[in-house]
Amino acid sequence: MDLNETGRPIGTVQVEFASNGSNVLLDDVSLEKASDINPTVFRDDVVKVLKELRPGLLRYWSGQLGDTLENQISPPFARRRTGYSASRTEQDQLQYGLYDFLQLCSVIGADPYYVAPITFSPDEMQNLIQFLAGSADTPYGTKRAALGRTRLWTETFRKIHIEFGNEAWNPIFKGGVIEDPRAYGNRANELFRAARAAKEYPSSGSVATGRGEADKVGDWQNHDR
Repeated sequence: MDLNETGRPIGTVQVEFASNGSNVLLDDVSLEKASDINPTVFRDDVVKVLKELRPGLLRYWSGQLGDTLENQISPPFARRRTGYSASRTEQDQLQYGLYDFLQLCSVIGADPYYVAPITFSPDEMQNLIQFLAGSADTPYGTKRAALGRTRLWTETFRKIHIEFGNEAWNPIFKGGVIEDPRAYGNRANELFRAARAAKEYPSSGSVATGRGEADKVGDWQNHDR
């Protein structure tokens, strides 16, 4: 259905579906501005302002801690809600995906700064590198191509930053962090070692791996201070 706005209210948009007593099966609902013409999932107004601001970096932190790589790169209607909180049992939001974020960065000319969940496995870290830098005939390069991009992301960006978790010291995010700095550093070493061992990891330095906000352990560069 098409709807027209009246007035100029500021705030969030809420849509409710109700039944008069009949059974209703509802799936794959999308709410978007029909006149948007930019190639991303974001509104023209958002893209326009970001182009005007010209940020050097955009950081992908949208509550994806605890998510899987497979879910983050799934098409919108195949993506599932995910959570990580030790104090909540409900997740009502479906966040935009990694491909959506990379596409936005490409359109506005910013380097991506991706917060990798600490729940990733070593295999997922290697698959992430393949998704970013693998040819279209590799398993995760094929997944990227299916979303609409055969070209390597590493050919578009000067550098892709990969951060390990968000505020790993912060108990607010309990369930998606490692509060002990030594355990955090050991886990970061394990996953970044796996990433750099991936066949597709570029020797040009176009992918930068680093820890997030935590006490320094080892010699990882801290990108989040």
